[in-house]
Amino acid sequence: MKCIKFMVVTVAAVLPGCSQPPGQYAMGVHEVYERLLHSDFSEFMYDRQCGILIHIKAYGQPDQSITWEISSIGRRMLTFTARLTPVDATHTKVDLDVSKDANGREAYDGNQSYWRPAVMQPIRPAVEEQIASALSGRPYSHKPLLHPIPANDACDSQRNGLITGLYCARADDPRTIEAKDAKCPR
Repeated sequence: MKCIKFMVVTVAAVLPGCSQPPGQYAMGVHEVYERLLHSDFSEFMYDRQCGILIHIKAYGQPDQSITWEISSIGRRMLTFTARLTPVDATHTKVDLDVSKDANGREAYDGNQSYWRPAVMQPIRPAVEEQIASALSGRPYSHKPLLHPIPANDACDSQRNGLITGLYCARADDPRTIEAKDAKCPR
């Protein structure tokens, strides 16, 4: 019995040391940079786009940061940046910055309305999941998001139109484009 108690105490004492602090990954800064710079955002984009076609492009400052720009028809909709800080040779901390809207608030924070939203809100937990999945080598999944996605009629309407092919929306046009009248922009 003493042996079992000793093992339980030993395992309990070791387990907390196995987990990383939030935003910290057990790999060097260069490996984190390379994985994030070349990560696949296709599932993230499909999961989060609101119906206007979006594109994502990554820009990097080697071993310092990666900025992703989400655009639609050449118009920048928002950006987010992963800032990399080496903790030591085998650990890196990743801090996330999301661009601000004209009102000074974080873009797509879950509490704002957009005429032609590009992505479902809130975007921060989805980007955090994208980063975590890329760095852990697993596929992106919307399931672990802790924050519920609020109802957004504009986003839902645009997304349903695109999925069904009945209509599409453009980031620069307040009108809805009927599919029979025009092709959806790429």
